[in-house]
Amino acid sequence: MKSKYVFLFLLATLFIASCSIVPSVTEVTMLAGETTTITITELRWFSGSMIPIGGVSVVSTDPGILRIEQDPSLRSASVTLHALQPGTAYIQATNLSQRLVTVHIASCEPVSVRPQVTQVHALVGSPVQLRVITDGPYPIDTTWYEERRGSWSQIPFATGNVYPFTPNVSGTFRFLVRYADRCNDVSTIITVVASTRVHAVRH
Repeated sequence: MKSKYVFLFLLATLFIASCSIVPSVTEVTMLAGETTTITITELRWFSGSMIPIGGVSVVSTDPGILRIEQDPSLRSASVTLHALQPGTAYIQATNLSQRLVTVHIASCEPVSVRPQVTQVHALVGSPVQLRVITDGPYPIDTTWYEERRGSWSQIPFATGNVYPFTPNVSGTFRFLVRYADRCNDVSTIITVVASTRVHAVRH
């Protein structure tokens, strides 16, 4: 009888050694209300190499914080994560206590963008640096637009918190700066007044 248990133990050990569970990531940060997809793949040893055979049945350790969805047939390794509320939850295999993925869920915070100077006086032919100050925990990008014929046109390759502008003629130029954050989008306007008079320059 004892040898039977030894054999079963060795067989189970061999099976575990021949299998592997591989998540595409081991840690994810999300905002409450967001949805994302990862993969958790089961690999098995076959003919000298590990071969993916499909997905793995997994559960969330806290369904109130993180809800997960996956193909019940496990033909697909995709796992969809739904962030419900702030907190930390873990994804683990249904039949194992091993934690495969840690999921941190944060709450949104206020975001803002404001110009360093709302109105800039410039000299025709001389460059000025237009600057904004952004505040947000999860920035995506900052884009610049110029008002042309009553509508806003995005300026190619103008990103970041600084935009160099050189007025070629006298007049008033308006720029809209859009700051995108995972929590919200906000914008502000900078006005440039260009003149040929040196004493009018201030920036």
